[in-house]
Amino acid sequence: MKLVALFVILLSLSFPSYGNEVTLPCGLIPSTDVTNAVVRIKSEKTEPKNEAAISFFSGVVIHQYLILTVAHGVITNDDVDITYTKNVTDKATIVKTIKGHVSNVDRNTDLALINTDEKIEVAPIPLALYSPNNVNELVWTIGYPLSSFQQRISLGLVLGINLNTKRMLSTSFVTNGMSGGPVLYCQDKQYKLTGIIHGYIVTQVPSLIPNEHSPVINIGHSVSSSIETIIEFLKKNRQ
Repeated sequence: MKLVALFVILLSLSFPSYGNEVTLPCGLIPSTDVTNAVVRIKSEKTEPKNEAAISFFSGVVIHQYLILTVAHGVITNDDVDITYTKNVTDKATIVKTIKGHVSNVDRNTDLALINTDEKIEVAPIPLALYSPNNVNELVWTIGYPLSSFQQRISLGLVLGINLNTKRMLSTSFVTNGMSGGPVLYCQDKQYKLTGIIHGYIVTQVPSLIPNEHSPVINIGHSVSSSIETIIEFLKKNRQ
């Protein structure tokens, strides 16, 4: 998970509404039909032994044999472990772990693709046609924080899109391990992928101990790749 420094106080956020009612055409929380398409990924480097490392991050199913995620989570070209949840009945689920092959990595956009030989038995999340039009639009972030097997879903507001970097900032809380997870946006009454979590914002606070470095605190706001960057990346790699 990458950190982005911020020394600005963000104030006065409000939900979009019509009259006195808050409108949530897609609902308050995505259903399991949506969240099951968010996967947990483990990338492990074993050779050489003095460089052994392991990385846990998130990803999103965009095709039943293809996962979109972040490049900075991929630490080796070896196969990765992909864990996801599948609904068996209305009340029962199973957790599956399958192998994935890293096929495309773009360090500039911080995006990567992982192919699977085995079909991923969940419905892919469709791509949005465009980024949220306005500040304070609602978005949802989903991922697996801190290498856990428990998803975190966060509802937040769009704060803006940097036209130079094409990255979107929102108040949806994210933390380590959630990189590669989706940022969802409601279009046509359906949750659609509008970004991939890249990192979060930190702020520096004064140290209480003399001569100690000032610590940084995760304020949780997410930084993500925009859907425009994602579409360009997929076209470049002919997906």
